[in-house]
Amino acid sequence: GDETPLITWITIGVLLTIVALAEFLGSFLTMFVICLTIPLLWGEKRYVAVVIYAIIFPVCVYLLFNKVLGLYFNPGLLEMFK
Repeated sequence: GDETPLITWITIGVLLTIVALAEFLGSFLTMFVICLTIPLLWGEKRYVAVVIYAIIFPVCVYLLFNKVLGLYFNPGLLEMFK
């Protein structure tokens, strides 16, 4: 049969690790780390675009949920900077 590609198992491991750290990192940093890590893991070479995406996407999600919808996100490590 078809074997599962190695990158699939690596992705699963990375995502499980990030999810395990999510409580500690907090929602915003977890989104940032995922947005930064996964494209690079999958071979994306436009590093500036990945960094811009990793910053803008979590900020947009934060603004939508916290400011527009009034839902609270766990701050995690960012709690230290209040």
